[in-house]
Amino acid sequence: MSYILSRPLSLLGAVLLVAMFAAPQTASAQLSNLQKMYVFGQLVPDIERVGVIAAASNGDDSSINRAVSSIGATLYIAEVESRREVAPAFRELTRTHNVESIWIVTEDEVVGQASARQFLIENTTRAGIPLLAPDASWVDEGATVSVVQTGDDIGLVVNEAVLQALSLTIPDDVMDSVQYASN
Repeated sequence: MSYILSRPLSLLGAVLLVAMFAAPQTASAQLSNLQKMYVFGQLVPDIERVGVIAAASNGDDSSINRAVSSIGATLYIAEVESRREVAPAFRELTRTHNVESIWIVTEDEVVGQASARQFLIENTTRAGIPLLAPDASWVDEGATVSVVQTGDDIGLVVNEAVLQALSLTIPDDVMDSVQYASN
């Protein structure tokens, strides 16, 4: 099952986005979905459709919707209840909705399973679309990128081979915050 969420960024949302990046981060603070998508949007500009695959039990999608809307894209969510539903959800997102990237927001009990994780990593690369991973371990296994907290800064962990395969280049203004995967 999937559904579409899309809402344009309001003036208040834009002000909050600026304020969020101006506010200092503490080392223990987790990155928000808005921060992750903002940084991802710099790596993959002009993206129009983002797909999310998540366990149905993940709850509130409003922060994910706000994050994707902040870069001017449309969100497509595929909720899955078992690892067997991951492949059909991926196919629906890529074939029916023509998403231009897949975002795994959190490593939940479904997409976090080794077989689902490996399927998503292999098939996003094969389909030529970037995979925004929930953490650097996914990038070490072959996912495209993860947005991470590094001390007081926001950084990117990237898989250079996958970036090249997808013809993505790292913008100069974020080059200082890039870490390369260990694979």
